[in-house]
Amino acid sequence: MLYLGCDVHRDYTTLSCVNEDGDIITTNNVANNREGIVQFLKHFPEEEFSVVLEAGLNWGMVYDLFESLGQVKCIALAHPPKVKAIASAKIRTDKIDA
Repeated sequence: MLYLGCDVHRDYTTLSCVNEDGDIITTNNVANNREGIVQFLKHFPEEEFSVVLEAGLNWGMVYDLFESLGQVKCIALAHPPKVKAIASAKIRTDKIDA
């Protein structure tokens, strides 16, 4: 299983793909539509995913997109101020947030 950390924005989401050892495999921006997310997941055709979304204005739409995909087995919603790594970060970027 692979894990996706998602920093959700209005038009795009930054996806950070991590393996079970915590090693970052890739980080990319994708459009907030089915085609963008499916295109990203095509790089891992045999993998299943567990996804964590950062709560924000568009999290619901992105949640629904992931929920409709067979490769995604679990989706969780993170509250950014409650996530210590994000809340205490001195430098914040989409890549770091994801």
